[in-house]
Amino acid sequence: MKRLNRIILIVLQVLILTSFNSIIGQSKWVIGLVPSYEFQKNNGRLGLGIQVNHKLSSKYSIETGVNFRSILSEYLVQNLSEPMSSFNVKVRENYLWAPLLAKRHGKFANISGGFTIQKYIGYTDLTESSNTQITKYEVNPDWLWGIIAKLGHSFSICENFLIEPEISANFLIYEQVFICNLGVCAKYKF
Repeated sequence: MKRLNRIILIVLQVLILTSFNSIIGQSKWVIGLVPSYEFQKNNGRLGLGIQVNHKLSSKYSIETGVNFRSILSEYLVQNLSEPMSSFNVKVRENYLWAPLLAKRHGKFANISGGFTIQKYIGYTDLTESSNTQITKYEVNPDWLWGIIAKLGHSFSICENFLIEPEISANFLIYEQVFICNLGVCAKYKF
């Protein structure tokens, strides 16, 4: 089921981008790899993504991609067999998220805005106690929607290769969670 959700997400993004190509005509495609550092409150984690940018004109483009995000959660759980004792549980929640952004390319900065969708794809038990094992962990809801704003600047390394440092702010509406992201995208123009 997880694999099917990922495939559906990627197919939808490709269909959206190719529909813009048929409406506007021949335009340039830019594909990039984005290692990033994401932080939410005092919880920072490394992330990784693939970015696809479809230039509609010299100033405007549509951007999407697929990114991996993880969030570290710690809980204090009461031991039911011993009422006066409790233990710490540490879980890394793993997510795939995808933005759909309208982007304006400027002389000094590139500004983007749009929507995101995030899908919970599983967890990793990081509890340090050998006596404790998590057998089931769920997040409800497992699909989240959000809005995103991004600011960056492209530097041309050679004719078809760009580097774009970027900072983004993603607000997940249902959870009311604000996530900041610092990344550097290495892009190749087709």
